[in-house]
Amino acid sequence: MPVANIHNDKQLLQRVARGDGPAFAELMERYHAPAFRVVMKLLQDRWAAEDVVQDIFLKVWLSRETLPEVENFQGWLLTLATHKVYDQVRKHQRESAHLQRWQKELNITTDTVTPAGRPVSDFEELVTQAMARLSPKQQQVFTYIKKEGYSRQETAAIMNISPETVKTHLEQAMRTIRAYCLSRMDTRMVTVLIALIVRERL
Repeated sequence: MPVANIHNDKQLLQRVARGDGPAFAELMERYHAPAFRVVMKLLQDRWAAEDVVQDIFLKVWLSRETLPEVENFQGWLLTLATHKVYDQVRKHQRESAHLQRWQKELNITTDTVTPAGRPVSDFEELVTQAMARLSPKQQQVFTYIKKEGYSRQETAAIMNISPETVKTHLEQAMRTIRAYCLSRMDTRMVTVLIALIVRERL
């Protein structure tokens, strides 16, 4: 980057650091395009890329007091953009792996659920809503065993309770979740719910 541009950036960043709104708007106008190009190249999705760029500039504004310390703003911004994209990719991978575990647990595929009009993500949301009705102990037990894959004995050790108490909490949790979900699902989803309830990892 030319020295003149770096000098101009320094002045602009100092103004932004003082909370100068017009200076921040100028900074966005100057660097939105290069940031968008980098993010778009990585994501290949215009809407997702725009969301990431908006998040990045929000972070810039929230941390504006530190901007005068930045020597090369464009390089710093593009590094921030790249890290943000990788964070999003890792988050998406974690969410996908989580859904795949649920699908395996339920012994279903997305195609199995779609004809009933409720994709797996909606079903998981339904279970999450049902879990909100559980007691704290029941929520813990259900999460450890059904969502994180711990055994009854491992859960008992983590929670410092007996394995029999774990079993009781799990049974109560499953009854509550079953009742809640059945009251809100069409009949073609009933077998999906039953698959979740009967496949205990004890």
